[in-house]
Amino acid sequence: MRKYSIIMLFGSMFMLLTACGKVSQAEYDTVKNELDAVKSQCETMQNELEMTRSQYNAVVSERDQLKSQVDELQKKVDEMSKEIEGSEKQQTSATEETVSDVEAQDSTDSTDDSDYYEKGKEIGEKAAEALDSIDWDDNKETAREKGAAAAEFLNQLLGD
Repeated sequence: MRKYSIIMLFGSMFMLLTACGKVSQAEYDTVKNELDAVKSQCETMQNELEMTRSQYNAVVSERDQLKSQVDELQKKVDEMSKEIEGSEKQQTSATEETVSDVEAQDSTDSTDDSDYYEKGKEIGEKAAEALDSIDWDDNKETAREKGAAAAEFLNQLLGD
C-alpha cells in the first residue's frame, strides 16, 4: 500500500511539472503509462497476497478439524482398549478359578499314573465351564460396535 501511495505522489508531482512547462506532454504520457503499469502490478500483488492469506487460513482451519477428529479417534481407541482389557481380565479370572479348583481337588486326591486321563478330562471340563460362563455374544457385539464406530470415523476422516 505504501508503494502505491508513493507512485501516486510521484504521478502528482510529474503532473505539476507538466503543468508548469518543465516536462513535455510526451514525457508526461510515457511516465504516466509506466506508473499505471506499476500501479496495476501492485494491485495484482495485493490481490494475490489476499488470496494466499485466505488459503492459509483455510488450511489452518482444516488442520484444526483434523486434529480434533484424531483426538476423538484416540478417545474411542482408548475406550475400546479398556473394554477389551476388562473382558480379558474376566476371562483370566475364570480360567484362574478353574485351575485353582482343579489344584485344590488335586491336592486332596491321591495321585497315581492311571488318574492322569481323568485329571486331564476334569481340567478340560472345568476350562469348558469357565469359557462357557463368559458372555461371548456380548463381547462379540461390543467388539463389532467399536470396530464399526472406528471404521466409520476413519472413513469420515480420510474421505473428506
